[in-house]
Amino acid sequence: MAGKFDILKNLRSGAAAVEVEEGSAPRTGRPPSKSSDPAYRPITVILQKTTIRRARRKLEDDDLDLDLSDLLQRLLSDWVGQ
Repeated sequence: MAGKFDILKNLRSGAAAVEVEEGSAPRTGRPPSKSSDPAYRPITVILQKTTIRRARRKLEDDDLDLDLSDLLQRLLSDWVGQ
């Protein structure tokens, strides 16, 4: 039975790499996040704790598929578009 590090040993010793089948299914998992999207840039916003808490609660209560950053993005986009 092969150990879990045998592939690494083979790579280090110059053995052939593991082949990946062509046409195999694409990787599944989490979709890319906003933090890894080059169109987004993190910033710091100073808000009162009660405002943040009430906004998050309202987003959840209204069953909107938004987080606080999505809400701020919409509000700022609307504001600068005027």
